[in-house]
Amino acid sequence: MTRENEKKHLRDLHISHRKAISPKQQSHAAVNLAKSARGFKPLLNCRRVLSYSPVAGEIDPSILLSSLNSDVYLPRIMNYQKGLMQFFKANPSNTKQPTDLNANAFGIDEPSSKKPRLAAKHFDVVLMPLISFDREGNRLGMGAGFYDRSFSFRNQTQHLKRPLLVGLAHHSQETKSIISDPWDVSLDAIITDRELILL
Repeated sequence: MTRENEKKHLRDLHISHRKAISPKQQSHAAVNLAKSARGFKPLLNCRRVLSYSPVAGEIDPSILLSSLNSDVYLPRIMNYQKGLMQFFKANPSNTKQPTDLNANAFGIDEPSSKKPRLAAKHFDVVLMPLISFDREGNRLGMGAGFYDRSFSFRNQTQHLKRPLLVGLAHHSQETKSIISDPWDVSLDAIITDRELILL
């Protein structure tokens, strides 16, 4: 099996498992995700956090976000062909939750491009969705490379740890090993509905 075929197989397997999670299980997972993050000071003390709008069974970060005293930003795809996105503020100053979102071509809720924008390097923490992860910090995404392109500067030096890249996942999304490519950006931590994994 080629590397790409292996990744496709892993994607198909975990997407299928993720979609099978019931709404009740999703609600419990969102609560437990926030519990797992308790005591993770880099996240709890951050000022600017990039999050995501969950789709297709992705674990919901909304309860976790409500526990933070942070400005919340969300990605907006600016060029589908080139895999480029930018990041816009999603929560007004009087609320902790994102508001006024509209679905894009993938069905993912995005903020307006008229909202305040922030460059990738200026976030304190980035909460990243994923399809699968391993305990070496490898993350398997949808394959379009949006996050790897946006945070490629993290690969330029081993000493650069800003922003902190944190994968959010159901515990069942863990796999033993994910083959990484040179352009893949590794995670610094993973939070699941069962534990906090520091890398």
